[in-house]
Amino acid sequence: MFWAMVSYLVTTLGTVLTNYLTSANITPLQGTLISTGVGLVVVLIGVLIDQAKQGGVKQVGAQQLPLPPQPEQPYRQPRQRGTMSWVAAVLVILLLCGGGGLAVAYGAQWVGSKVLGFVDPTHGPKTQRLASSVTKKSGGLTVTVSSVELTERATLITVTATYVGKASVTMPTCQLTVPGANSLQHLPLDGDWEEGTVPVGGERTGVIVFDGVIGPKVSKVTLAFTQIFSQDFDAPRNIAVDLVLTTS
Repeated sequence: MFWAMVSYLVTTLGTVLTNYLTSANITPLQGTLISTGVGLVVVLIGVLIDQAKQGGVKQVGAQQLPLPPQPEQPYRQPRQRGTMSWVAAVLVILLLCGGGGLAVAYGAQWVGSKVLGFVDPTHGPKTQRLASSVTKKSGGLTVTVSSVELTERATLITVTATYVGKASVTMPTCQLTVPGANSLQHLPLDGDWEEGTVPVGGERTGVIVFDGVIGPKVSKVTLAFTQIFSQDFDAPRNIAVDLVLTTS
């Protein structure tokens, strides 16, 4: 009864500890490692409890009849059995469960990142390529580029546009010209530039996503808004911004 209560308390504490740790603001990989680690500790304690139970039970057998005297045998050191076997078993369990759990966690994270990268081209690590922010002005329209980031599949450009005039302007059509390569096309369903409407006397900031990445040796690209619509006849019909990039 005593050892059953101890086993129940250990299992309950392990469950509570796992729920508490995994409820924190951690990544899925960290949650998997925490759950695996606590589970292994509970298993190890359970093995130790089983060993303690077996060590505490005394074998009671039938009364033995006296045996005739036997010739004296040389003394031999008794071998301890069982200790090394269960220790080795625990080590094997720790190795297989810990290594296997870690491999599964990393594998799941890698597959998940690839799937997200395929569905969302903006997902994943980003590399900053813009050497410094650039501002271009045409009439009452001012366009500032503050960031050019590359993911595995796309180029992300952060743009801020302001307009001073008689009516708002809309800048939905743009492309990124790369010397020696095909121009990168705008992905209107990604990012948050959408139709690119800039209110009168206000500003609009958004991320424009282009399909494809800029080569590591490219030092200059041009962001061009090829069509600008407005009821203000003084508004520019297009604008282009030359961007200087870092190279590697």
